[in-house]
Amino acid sequence: MSERKKCMFDTVIFNRVVEHKVSVELLAECVNVYATHIQRDEINNTPCSEKKVELNQVFVDIVLEERPTESAVWGVSKWGSKWFKDGNLYEPIKAALDKRKQKENNTQDALIAETAIKNDLTLVTDDNPLREEASKFGAECMSWEELMRLCRR
Repeated sequence: MSERKKCMFDTVIFNRVVEHKVSVELLAECVNVYATHIQRDEINNTPCSEKKVELNQVFVDIVLEERPTESAVWGVSKWGSKWFKDGNLYEPIKAALDKRKQKENNTQDALIAETAIKNDLTLVTDDNPLREEASKFGAECMSWEELMRLCRR
């Protein structure tokens, strides 16, 4: 197999791995997975303690490196996130997501998308509005289904 694709998994993809009982070894053979603190924070907010343990194990087993978000948002971002600077994509991505539908996690989604774009990572998500808006800002994106096709070649 050629060089592994570098991917940023949206939190829903960690759920897909658990729900479909996909081997992390299979995923590790075809992609290098990166995340931010946001995915870990969302996993840690999972109400079902059993599922939270499974999700955290997948996170630990598959994430090659945790990257700082490319922008920082008060009350969301962790220490180590980067403060706004020239070339900020967070604000326009969030505005585009908000225009489509006001959702509580648009802030987190915009931070993940911006980080994927600026780190040249393929954003893997089944959130169609996020995938569509991130693509408009230059993100290479794929769905869970596309990821599975890639890994089963």
